[in-house]
Amino acid sequence: MDLKPFDIIIFRKKTFMQTIYSAVTLNLDNHVGIVVDYNNNLYVNHFVITDFKQLISNMLFNKNGKCGKIAFTPIDAIQNDECYVYRINKKLDSKYFNKDKIEECIHLAKELNYISNIKLAVNFLCSKRIFNIDLSNRCGHTCISYILWYLKQHNLYDENYL
Repeated sequence: MDLKPFDIIIFRKKTFMQTIYSAVTLNLDNHVGIVVDYNNNLYVNHFVITDFKQLISNMLFNKNGKCGKIAFTPIDAIQNDECYVYRINKKLDSKYFNKDKIEECIHLAKELNYISNIKLAVNFLCSKRIFNIDLSNRCGHTCISYILWYLKQHNLYDENYL
Protein backbone atom coordinates (compact mmCIF):
# COMPACT_ATOMS: atom_id res chain seq x y z
CA MET A 1 0.00 0.00 0.00
CA ASP A 2 1.43 3.37 -1.01
CA LEU A 3 0.53 5.58 1.94
CA LYS A 4 1.47 9.23 2.37
CA PRO A 5 1.20 11.64 5.31
CA PHE A 6 -2.35 12.89 5.94
CA ASP A 7 -3.93 9.90 4.20
CA ILE A 8 -7.09 8.96 6.06
CA ILE A 9 -7.60 5.22 6.50
CA ILE A 10 -11.00 3.70 7.22
CA PHE A 11 -10.64 0.09 8.31
CA ARG A 12 -13.34 -2.31 7.13
CA LYS A 13 -12.44 -5.70 8.55
CA LYS A 14 -13.33 -6.44 12.17
CA THR A 15 -12.12 -9.29 14.32
CA PHE A 16 -14.58 -11.33 16.37
CA MET A 17 -13.81 -9.31 19.52
CA GLN A 18 -14.21 -6.01 17.65
CA THR A 19 -17.59 -7.22 16.41
CA ILE A 20 -18.69 -8.08 19.96
CA TYR A 21 -17.41 -4.71 21.18
CA SER A 22 -19.30 -2.96 18.38
CA ALA A 23 -22.54 -4.67 19.35
CA VAL A 24 -22.15 -3.80 23.04
CA THR A 25 -21.25 -0.14 22.52
CA LEU A 26 -23.52 0.49 19.51
CA ASN A 27 -20.38 1.36 17.55
CA LEU A 28 -21.28 0.05 14.13
CA ASP A 29 -18.85 2.31 12.32
CA ASN A 30 -15.41 1.13 11.38
CA HIS A 31 -12.21 2.44 12.87
CA VAL A 32 -10.49 5.50 11.36
CA GLY A 33 -6.88 6.70 11.49
CA ILE A 34 -4.62 9.22 9.76
CA VAL A 35 -1.11 8.61 8.46
CA VAL A 36 1.64 10.78 9.96
CA ASP A 37 5.32 11.07 9.16
CA TYR A 38 7.20 11.14 12.47
CA ASN A 39 10.97 10.73 12.73
CA ASN A 40 11.05 9.66 9.06
CA ASN A 41 8.70 6.74 9.71
CA LEU A 42 5.05 6.42 8.75
CA TYR A 43 2.51 5.70 11.48
CA VAL A 44 -1.25 5.46 11.69
CA ASN A 45 -2.29 8.06 14.24
CA HIS A 46 -5.62 7.05 15.74
CA PHE A 47 -7.78 7.38 18.84
CA VAL A 48 -8.40 4.09 20.62
CA ILE A 49 -10.41 2.88 23.58
CA THR A 50 -8.07 1.71 26.32
CA ASP A 51 -10.45 1.11 29.23
CA PHE A 52 -13.61 -0.72 28.20
CA LYS A 53 -14.98 -0.81 31.80
CA GLN A 54 -14.63 2.96 32.11
CA LEU A 55 -16.36 3.41 28.74
CA ILE A 56 -19.32 1.35 29.96
CA SER A 57 -19.37 3.35 33.21
CA ASN A 58 -19.35 6.58 31.21
CA MET A 59 -22.29 5.32 29.13
CA LEU A 60 -24.40 4.06 32.01
CA PHE A 61 -23.75 6.76 34.58
CA ASN A 62 -23.02 9.77 32.34
CA LYS A 63 -19.45 10.07 33.59
CA ASN A 64 -16.42 11.44 31.80
CA GLY A 65 -13.73 9.07 33.03
CA LYS A 66 -10.62 8.59 30.93
CA CYS A 67 -11.23 5.63 28.65
CA GLY A 68 -9.27 6.40 25.46
CA LYS A 69 -6.03 7.79 24.13
CA ILE A 70 -4.11 8.35 20.92
CA ALA A 71 -1.93 5.60 19.51
CA PHE A 72 0.80 5.57 16.88
CA THR A 73 0.82 2.24 15.05
CA PRO A 74 3.65 1.61 12.57
CA ILE A 75 2.36 1.09 9.04
CA ASP A 76 4.19 -2.24 8.86
CA ALA A 77 2.30 -3.51 11.93
CA ILE A 78 -1.13 -3.02 10.38
CA GLN A 79 -2.61 -6.41 9.61
CA ASN A 80 -6.05 -5.21 8.56
CA ASP A 81 -5.93 -5.53 4.79
CA GLU A 82 -9.48 -4.32 4.20
CA CYS A 83 -9.49 -0.55 4.24
CA TYR A 84 -10.34 2.57 2.32
CA VAL A 85 -7.66 5.20 1.84
CA TYR A 86 -8.63 8.83 1.32
CA ARG A 87 -5.97 11.28 0.25
CA ILE A 88 -5.84 15.04 0.65
CA ASN A 89 -6.73 16.38 -2.79
CA LYS A 90 -3.96 18.96 -3.02
CA LYS A 91 -0.23 18.53 -3.10
CA LEU A 92 1.03 19.54 0.34
CA ASP A 93 4.26 21.39 0.84
CA SER A 94 6.70 20.93 3.71
CA LYS A 95 4.95 23.39 6.06
CA TYR A 96 2.33 20.70 6.80
CA PHE A 97 4.99 18.14 7.73
CA ASN A 98 6.22 20.08 10.71
CA LYS A 99 7.64 17.78 13.41
CA ASP A 100 7.06 20.42 16.10
CA LYS A 101 3.39 20.68 15.14
CA ILE A 102 3.01 16.89 15.32
CA GLU A 103 4.62 16.84 18.78
CA GLU A 104 2.33 19.69 19.88
CA CYS A 105 -0.69 17.67 18.70
CA ILE A 106 0.56 14.61 20.59
CA HIS A 107 0.86 16.70 23.74
CA LEU A 108 -2.59 18.28 23.31
CA ALA A 109 -4.20 14.93 22.51
CA LYS A 110 -3.17 13.54 25.91
CA GLU A 111 -6.01 15.62 27.37
CA LEU A 112 -8.64 14.24 25.00
CA ASN A 113 -11.00 11.46 25.96
CA TYR A 114 -13.17 8.99 24.09
CA ILE A 115 -16.92 9.62 24.01
CA SER A 116 -19.38 6.77 24.29
CA ASN A 117 -21.60 6.10 21.33
CA ILE A 118 -24.70 6.31 23.55
CA LYS A 119 -23.85 9.99 24.04
CA LEU A 120 -23.42 10.34 20.30
CA ALA A 121 -26.88 8.88 19.74
CA VAL A 122 -28.44 11.21 22.31
CA ASN A 123 -26.65 14.20 20.80
CA PHE A 124 -27.89 13.20 17.36
CA LEU A 125 -31.50 12.76 18.51
CA CYS A 126 -31.39 16.11 20.33
CA SER A 127 -29.93 17.83 17.24
CA LYS A 128 -26.65 18.67 18.93
CA ARG A 129 -23.28 18.61 17.25
CA ILE A 130 -22.11 15.04 16.94
CA PHE A 131 -18.43 15.67 16.33
CA ASN A 132 -16.83 18.12 18.68
CA ILE A 133 -13.47 19.29 17.38
CA ASP A 134 -13.06 22.07 19.92
CA LEU A 135 -10.47 21.51 22.63
CA SER A 136 -12.64 23.25 25.23
CA ASN A 137 -14.59 19.98 25.55
CA ARG A 138 -11.98 17.37 26.38
CA CYS A 139 -14.36 14.46 26.77
CA GLY A 140 -16.21 14.31 23.51
CA HIS A 141 -14.20 12.51 20.87
CA THR A 142 -14.57 9.46 18.70
CA CYS A 143 -11.96 8.07 16.33
CA ILE A 144 -13.60 10.14 13.56
CA SER A 145 -13.77 13.43 15.45
CA TYR A 146 -10.14 12.93 16.52
CA ILE A 147 -9.11 12.87 12.85
CA LEU A 148 -11.12 16.05 12.23
CA TRP A 149 -9.45 17.67 15.24
CA TYR A 150 -6.00 16.60 14.02
CA LEU A 151 -6.63 18.04 10.55
CA LYS A 152 -7.86 21.29 12.13
CA GLN A 153 -4.64 21.54 14.15
CA HIS A 154 -2.70 21.37 10.87
CA ASN A 155 -5.01 23.86 9.09
CA LEU A 156 -6.24 21.14 6.72
CA TYR A 157 -9.84 20.91 7.93
CA ASP A 158 -11.22 22.66 4.89
CA GLU A 159 -13.33 21.58 1.94
CA ASN A 160 -10.49 22.65 -0.36
CA TYR A 161 -8.40 19.76 0.99
CA LEU A 162 -10.94 17.08 1.87
